[in-house]
Amino acid sequence: MSHQAIIDYEGEAIKCCAICKTAKETISKLDKMLNEIDEKSSLLLDAETESLKNSILKEKSKLNIRIKELETLAQKQQSMGKISGEQSQVSKSKIIVNKASEILASCQELNGSKLLEYQTLLNKLLITKVEQRNKILQMMSSGTIIYSDEFAKKLNAVQDDVLRNYIYLEYIERENAGKSFEELYGQAKDKLDLELQNTISEKRESIINDAIERLKSNNVDEKTISEITNVKELNKDTINQLQENVNNEIVDEHIRKETIKSIIKVIEKRGFIVDRKNIKLQKDKNQVVVIAQKVNGQTAEFKVFLDGKFIYKFVNGYEGNACQKDIQPFIKDLDEIYGIKVKKSQTIWSNPDKISTQKYQSFKENKNNN
Repeated sequence: MSHQAIIDYEGEAIKCCAICKTAKETISKLDKMLNEIDEKSSLLLDAETESLKNSILKEKSKLNIRIKELETLAQKQQSMGKISGEQSQVSKSKIIVNKASEILASCQELNGSKLLEYQTLLNKLLITKVEQRNKILQMMSSGTIIYSDEFAKKLNAVQDDVLRNYIYLEYIERENAGKSFEELYGQAKDKLDLELQNTISEKRESIINDAIERLKSNNVDEKTISEITNVKELNKDTINQLQENVNNEIVDEHIRKETIKSIIKVIEKRGFIVDRKNIKLQKDKNQVVVIAQKVNGQTAEFKVFLDGKFIYKFVNGYEGNACQKDIQPFIKDLDEIYGIKVKKSQTIWSNPDKISTQKYQSFKENKNNN
């Protein structure tokens, strides 16, 4: 007989690992900025260079630590296998994924508008007048305090490293003598916004090309790449949105790839042989088709979709209820070994080759609602 069913899956561990992997790929771009600082460091004051570099390293280190912690938790969860119906365990699983999503959002901002702000500050420092920098250096070396304790307290309270540097650069301008911290803050914010937009305009082509390259390297189809990168106006907000769209697509690709790997492992464990030539990516249908066969000729076909479903179909070589002997262990392995929880199973077609009293019914299993 033949039997075909649609199953929704929710692999929380796979999803978390995919998000973490994408986050790491995203912040790896910061290394390019650090190299640029090193190359131009001879043109800057040591203190300025180190401050900028350390800010980036600090941000990157924090994110890497958080990513590593979540990856460890996700891998532990996946190795435990089946997530039972206890609400506490289900909630814990979802919390891990939510935390991973929060980290990815931080990585997106850091690699998007924040990275461009750092580049804008670097350019600002490079064009600062030589005599002005020399004057600051002399005052620093002589131990001269160039601003009051009250000003220092307000300046140090500014969490944004780039904005803080811009406020300081406004402070040392002669024409700003006597202005309040609040006035300097406003001026610095306006200048940063203006110069950041100039940086974005200058780098528009490289920003779009970087997004295209990331998507291509993760096997995203040309149509999707075109849709994502077709951004008419680039600014701080749209750059962050572009980063989010790129990363969401890459996360989906990682999830699909890992899900296919898991399905193939289960198929092979059950005695099927999977020829890699029989794994076909059908981009026009947004699916991957896997065909597996046993030595005795029994054949199974799997279609994995990006929307969180896969279809399995046991065809050639099955009679009566024989396919059930392969279907049930297959579902159990996905659930218990690879963290893919069966939320819903629905029979959409069955055709017994021989008369049988076996009844094929739809059933629903949603552990999250227990």
